[in-house]
Amino acid sequence: MLILRRDCFAARFSRIRNLILTTTLITVAGIISTANAGSDDLLTLSINSGKSVYRAGEPIVFSIVLANKSGRPVTVNRRMEFPRPELSLQIRDASGKLSQWLPPIPPPPLTKDDFKVMPTDEELTTIVTDIGRYLSVPPVPDVYTVTAIYRNAAGGDEFGVNAWTGKLISNTSRFEVLR
Repeated sequence: MLILRRDCFAARFSRIRNLILTTTLITVAGIISTANAGSDDLLTLSINSGKSVYRAGEPIVFSIVLANKSGRPVTVNRRMEFPRPELSLQIRDASGKLSQWLPPIPPPPLTKDDFKVMPTDEELTTIVTDIGRYLSVPPVPDVYTVTAIYRNAAGGDEFGVNAWTGKLISNTSRFEVLR
């Protein structure tokens, strides 16, 4: 019985520790985001809005940043335009329902110029100027969360480069749409 309690305590402690590690914080700009998301050993991905409250019909703007925090140069696929296969967003309303996107325009084939060596501490930034124009239904008054996902399956072997491959999920940013 004592061993079972110790195991329960260890499991509960582990859940509490994980909860603390992903505690939400309010950034200097007043935007709510989740910490410790969107990184691997080489890159980090973050998403932030210019503000936390929008009026219905107002353009909702986000910046998405891919940063090299590895301490060494990393080759990346720099095609981070939205909407493209490499970069997607997940927007959920207060009930957790996922927003539906309009179909993206297929991108042209990759070229050697799509790969870039990122020095340490360099960032690639994409600005999404109005997410509402990409949604099948514009955002209605509600509270939303948005998460960016960067995927790269192309290692660039055909171009003689060895690019980072994988998937990063950013922090979660929160915004509200008012009437």
